[in-house]
Amino acid sequence: MREFERSLIMCPDGQGFLPVAAVYGPNAGGKSNLLEALDYVRSAVARPIRLLSASADAPEGDRPSIPRCSAFGFDDVSVAEPTEFELYYRAGEHEYRYVLSVHADEIVSEGLWRRKLGASRTAMLFEREDTKVELGPTLRKLVTAARFNPSLPYLSFLCINFDAPVVQEAASWFLDAVFLNYNSSYLERMLEQMLDEGDSREVTRFFARR
Repeated sequence: MREFERSLIMCPDGQGFLPVAAVYGPNAGGKSNLLEALDYVRSAVARPIRLLSASADAPEGDRPSIPRCSAFGFDDVSVAEPTEFELYYRAGEHEYRYVLSVHADEIVSEGLWRRKLGASRTAMLFEREDTKVELGPTLRKLVTAARFNPSLPYLSFLCINFDAPVVQEAASWFLDAVFLNYNSSYLERMLEQMLDEGDSREVTRFFARR
């Protein structure tokens, strides 16, 4: 990728990543569902952190709950089963694996693991089944509160209540990620009105510098 060397995001383990990823496929192939799934997980974790950090003493009834998740209705069995999200991401010098299982607006299970870049061993930070939480060695030294709101992700609870580097790093992807869905006929028409053939060179030059 020599032509993109100046644009690469370099990781501590020496791997370089382009700052742009393309998802393509036929109509009804699942592209929008992928973006919606990523945005759902991001919102489920980040929204409580933003709301409760800004107003930590809000009345219990005003506190946010996890967004409702509608399962795919492939058959009568799948409709009644939880929807499971599994996400791998990098933050700082670690790769994280986050799993969230949701049925309607209830959290069934949740888990967070991390691996130092370049290492082979993965460490469990926490695993949750319903309201029962098992902490890994790293968090066991930091987390003292046993009670939490079961309607919210445990990762959100940790980020709100514990200013620990491991927690803040793990939550940073959810707080910093932005998903834009340009699959909108209105937006397409607006762009067509704003841009013409004479702008194509400037637009291409703009993206080449990002």
